[in-house]
Amino acid sequence: MRGSLVIARDYKGAPLVRRVWESGSKVVYLSEETQFQQLSTGAAALRPVGFPAEDVFVYDPSMEEALRNGVLDWGILRRFDALSRHNQDNICVK
Repeated sequence: MRGSLVIARDYKGAPLVRRVWESGSKVVYLSEETQFQQLSTGAAALRPVGFPAEDVFVYDPSMEEALRNGVLDWGILRRFDALSRHNQDNICVK
């Protein structure tokens, strides 16, 4: 799901809005928007940073105010890894 917008919890517990570069079962590699755009076009850019899958959540635009005010309730967000596995389960192969 390269390019998906997510909310990640950093090592201090603060929320970061980032783009997914790659994901695995236990780690999701994330990049800041401008770095993602550079990577996508093949330009030189910083490497994506790996976050534990349990600290990456589906981006929800309704959380913008909470993100700005620093009062995000992590308990109401959907984990990105759970969504990814769910979508993979629904793929039909003929």
